[in-house]
Amino acid sequence: MPQLLSHVVIGAVYHPPSADDKLMIAHIVNNLDTITRSHPHAGIILLGDFNKLRDAALLSYPLKQVVKSPTRGAAILDKIYTNIHEWYDRPAILAHIGQSDHNAVFMKATGTRPTQSSSDITVEVRSQDPNSKALLAQAISNVN
Repeated sequence: MPQLLSHVVIGAVYHPPSADDKLMIAHIVNNLDTITRSHPHAGIILLGDFNKLRDAALLSYPLKQVVKSPTRGAAILDKIYTNIHEWYDRPAILAHIGQSDHNAVFMKATGTRPTQSSSDITVEVRSQDPNSKALLAQAISNVN
C-alpha cells in the first residue's frame, strides 16, 4: 500500500435512468462518509454506469470525474470518480464487450506514485517545558 494511503476503496454503481437521483446520491454520500470517518486517508475510486445522475455532491466531496470521452453514443454515461486521479493516466475508451451498447473504460496506473510535498504536512508540537506541563495539568483538572 502506498504510504500516502491507508486503504483503497473501490465502489461499483449502476444508476438506472428512471431511478431517483436524490436517493442514489444520499446513499453514495452516506457510504463515503462512513468509509472516510473510519479511514480518513483512503483512496476512493467510484465507477460504473451513472446514466444522467446529477453529480454535484460527488464533485464537491471532493472527487474528480476523470472520463472525458463518450461511452455510449455521444454521451458520457460510464464514469470514474476518484480522489487519487493523479495516480492514473486519463482513461481510455475501448470497444464494447459482448452484447453491451456501452464502450469499455480502461484506467491504467501511471507507474509512478505521487509524493506528498512538505507544504501538505501539518506537524503539531506541544511544548514539554515544566510550565507548559503545569498549565496542561491545571486545564485537565478543571474538566469534569
